[in-house]
Amino acid sequence: MGTPTQYKIGGCDVVFPHQAYGVQLSFMNKCSGKTLSLLCSSLAWQQREKKRIEDGLPSAYPPSAAPPPEAPAPGLATEIAQVVAELRRSSYRPRMAILASKKHYCVNKFALSKPSIEEACDELLKEGQCSYFKGTQAVVSSGYSSRMLIIKALQVHDIEELRSFARGQRACPYFLASKWSKVVGLCIEMREADMVFSPYSYLVDPVIRRALDISVEGNMLVFDEAHNMEDVAREAASMHLPAPEVLEIQTSFARAVAMNGKPEVYAPLADALLRLHEWLVAREADVAQGVIRIQKQNRFEKEEVVWQGPQLLAHLKDMALGADAVEALWLAVRVGGKALGQTSRLIQILKLLHEVSTDGSRDFRLVFSRTFMGAEGRRGGALRFRRGGDEAGSQWVSAVSLWCLNPEVVFKSLSELAHSTVLTSGTLAPLEGFASELGTPFDVRLEAPHVVDMARQVWAGVIGMAPCRTQLNGVFRNVSTEAYQDGVGASVLALVGIVPDGVLLFFPSYSLLERLTQRWQTTGLWKRLASAKPIVTEPRGGGPEALAEVMKSYYDGVAAGKGGLFMAVSEGLDFADANARAVIIVGLPYPAAYDKQVLEKKAYNDAGRARGLLSGSAWYSQQAFRALNQAIGRCIRHRADWGAIVLLDSRFEAPANQRGLSRWVRGSLTVQPSFDAALGSLRAFFERLAADTASFLAFLEASGCTLAAVGARYASLEAVAQDAVLDCFAAASEWLGDGKTLEQLAAVWKPCLPRGLLAAMGAGDADVAGGQVGSTGWCDAM
Repeated sequence: MGTPTQYKIGGCDVVFPHQAYGVQLSFMNKCSGKTLSLLCSSLAWQQREKKRIEDGLPSAYPPSAAPPPEAPAPGLATEIAQVVAELRRSSYRPRMAILASKKHYCVNKFALSKPSIEEACDELLKEGQCSYFKGTQAVVSSGYSSRMLIIKALQVHDIEELRSFARGQRACPYFLASKWSKVVGLCIEMREADMVFSPYSYLVDPVIRRALDISVEGNMLVFDEAHNMEDVAREAASMHLPAPEVLEIQTSFARAVAMNGKPEVYAPLADALLRLHEWLVAREADVAQGVIRIQKQNRFEKEEVVWQGPQLLAHLKDMALGADAVEALWLAVRVGGKALGQTSRLIQILKLLHEVSTDGSRDFRLVFSRTFMGAEGRRGGALRFRRGGDEAGSQWVSAVSLWCLNPEVVFKSLSELAHSTVLTSGTLAPLEGFASELGTPFDVRLEAPHVVDMARQVWAGVIGMAPCRTQLNGVFRNVSTEAYQDGVGASVLALVGIVPDGVLLFFPSYSLLERLTQRWQTTGLWKRLASAKPIVTEPRGGGPEALAEVMKSYYDGVAAGKGGLFMAVSEGLDFADANARAVIIVGLPYPAAYDKQVLEKKAYNDAGRARGLLSGSAWYSQQAFRALNQAIGRCIRHRADWGAIVLLDSRFEAPANQRGLSRWVRGSLTVQPSFDAALGSLRAFFERLAADTASFLAFLEASGCTLAAVGARYASLEAVAQDAVLDCFAAASEWLGDGKTLEQLAAVWKPCLPRGLLAAMGAGDADVAGGQVGSTGWCDAM
C-alpha cells in the first residue's frame, strides 16, 4: 500500500490510500468511480455532512436526519468480498453491515444439511429450534462487554468474518446483519449504519425490499457493476406462474382459511388464485377450440399468446386481478407475511402495473403459454423440461406470465426515493439510451479511459478474414456453414500458438459453442488445439460448483506452465494476469432474435420513440455490445496487466459497430488488413514484452544482482525481471493523466515500483537504489 494522499474534491477532503491516477481523480470529481474511488469520495462526502449536522450548519439533510447509508450493490458474495477488500485499503472505517441470503450466512448444521436452507430455516424458526436465532437477541441486548465485541465486529468485515464472529457468540449472522443494517447504534448511540452492502435484488426488487424491511429513502445508492441494471429492473417487475403452482398455492390458502380462523387474511387470496386457475383452464379450452391462435417457440416445445392494452386489462379483470381488487389483495399479503412467496410477487407486480406505471397496459404484457413437459413432470420441487417425444405421461403445462418492458417502472421509483443514485461499471458503454430506459436523467456522466498504457500493454485488433481467406462474419446464415466453422477453427489454432499462458475464447451462445466443438472434433482440429493448450469448456448448467471445478482446472494448468484455452459464453467470469493473456471474441452476442419477449421489447421501443426511447433495433444492438464489452474487459483487470483483444468477426470493421465498444478499446482498435498481417503484429507485441523482461534481466545481471540478495520471495532473477516490467506498467499508469513518458519517471521510480525494482534495490545497485537510471537503462527497451 502506498502513502495516503489527501485531495480536495467538490469541497470535501478525500483521503486516498495512494497517489490517485488521473482517471480516479476524474471519477472522484464526478462523485462516482470504480470501487476504491467511489468508496473514498462518497465516504468523505458523508463524513463532511455528519460534521455539518453536528455543527448545526446547513446540510443536504434535515437537521434531525442521520447521514444516509451508502449501498454498494455487487451481485455476488464474492464481489462483496472484493469491495470490502478495497475498503480495507482506505483509511475510512465506517459502521457497516452486509445483507446476504441465508445460504451465505447460515451456521446451523441441520439447516446446512438440507437441500433448501431457506425452507429448513423457516421450519426451525417456526418450531423455535434454532439456538443461533435465540442467541441473536442475547447478543443484541447484552451488556457493555458484548457491545464492545459488536463494535469490533462492525469494523470493516466480510461475510466469512461475520459468520465466524456470530458463531463464536452462538448467534445467527443473518439476523445480526439484518439488525445492524438498520440500527448498529447499540455501540454508543442509536444510529443507522454508515454503509450497507447488498446484492442488487435486495434494493431493486420491491418484493425483497419489503420482505427485508429495507428503506432506501434519503440514502445514497451506489451500484457497482451496473451494466445489467436495465435487465435487473425489468425482471424485478416480471413473473411466471405455471398452472400446477397456481393450484398448489390456491389449495394452501383454502386450507389456511379452514384451519387458522383468519378468513380475512387468506380468503381473498384463495379466491383470487382460484379465479386465476379458472382463467388458465379457460385459455386451454380456447386453444383446443381454435378460439385463440398461439405462436410456437423453442422448436415447438413452447407456445405463447401475448396481450397488451385494453385486452390485457380485460383479462386481468376476468382473473379478479383488476385495479379495483389490488388494494384488498395487497393488504392481505402484507398481513400474511413471508410465507406467501409467489403470490406476494404477483400482487406487487399488479400494483406496479395498475398504480406505479403511468400506463400499465402499455408497459406490461400478459402472456399465456403452454410448455411441453416430460413424463417425469416434477422433480426436486421444480418443473423439469424434456426435449421432444410423446412418452406416456408427457403433457402440455400452461402458465401465466407478466412481462415488464419498461424498467423505469421499478428504477425511477427507487431513484426518486434515494438521496442520490450512482451507476458504475467498467462496461456501461454504450451509454446512449441508458437514461431513457431507466427514466432517470443522470445529470452527471463520465466515460473514462482505462488506467493502463494502451500503447504498451494492450493489442486490440479486428480480424475479418481466416487464414484460408474465408470471411469471418458470424451472422445466422453463415454459422451453420462448414466454411465459417473451419475458418474460425483455423484462426483460433493459429492465434493460440503465439499467445503465452491462458487464452479466453468467448462465444455468443452455447449453441454456437457446441456446434463448433462438434465440427472441430470431426475434422481433427480439436486435437490440434488441445496439443497447443489444454482445453477447458464452461459447463452449460450444473450450477456454481460445476463452474468452480472447471475454473480450478484451468487456473491450475496455467499456473503449472501448460497454458490453457477456456471456451466460455458467460461474459462475467473473472480472469487476470496469466489467466487471460488474450481474449478472442467470436461473433456478436445478440439476444435470441425470434424470442417472443425480445420481439415484444423491440416493438415497445419502436412505439415509444416519441417518449425518447431508443428504436427497437438500437436497443437490440445495445444488449449485444454491453455483453461484448463485459467479455472484452476480462483481459485487463488492473493497471499492471497486459494482453491482447482479438475481435474475430468482419462486422467489427464497420465504424458503426466500433462505436458500440467501450471508449478505452475504441481508441486503440486496429482493423487488420489480412490474417497474416494480424498474426505478425500480434507476434511482435508478445515478443516485445518478452524482450522487456530480457532487457531488465540483463540489467540486473550486469549490476551484480544475485538471487540470494533479492530474497526468498522470488524463485529466479527472471521472475524479478518479469515483476519489474509490471512495475513499469504500474508506474506509467500512475502518471498517464499527466502525459509523462516512462523515461520521465526515472526520478520517481522508487515510490512507484514496490515489487521487482525494490527487490533489485535490495541487491545494492547504486543507480537503481537512487531511483536514477541513465539513457542506457532498461526503459529504452520499452
